[in-house]
Amino acid sequence: MSFQIQEKPDVYDVIIVGSGAGGGMASKILSEAGLSVAVVEAGGDFDPAKDEDRTQLRPPWESPRRGAGTRIRPFGDFDQAIGGWDIEGEPYTHKDGTKFDWFRSRMVGGRTNHWGRISLRFGPNDFKRAGIDGLGDNWPIGYDDVKPYY
Repeated sequence: MSFQIQEKPDVYDVIIVGSGAGGGMASKILSEAGLSVAVVEAGGDFDPAKDEDRTQLRPPWESPRRGAGTRIRPFGDFDQAIGGWDIEGEPYTHKDGTKFDWFRSRMVGGRTNHWGRISLRFGPNDFKRAGIDGLGDNWPIGYDDVKPYY
């Protein structure tokens, strides 16, 4: 006769899909509030100190590809994002009559790596783009509404 010990599976209050700016902040706030949080990510971990081929802060002549992009690194060594607009095995569609492409990062930190790990605050025109260039919608609030919180 043999015995098998079955461990109880982990149970989480919240599962967050993606560790980018939104997922990272949501996991921070929810875990600080006492919830048990799991974050699942479509890509792998990334350490620029170890991943020599991905080092961003080098001159192009020190890059293995001289700074040139690849399918999963379209901006070459000029950003750290692993992903792109056309990821093999992932369908990409456009709504009829549109041509907007959404960059998708497949790595811990998500698209924040594409942004250089920063998110700049909006200026007055960013809240009212539709009135300026006719694209999208104007925000229902303006810069002056959020300025005291910046």
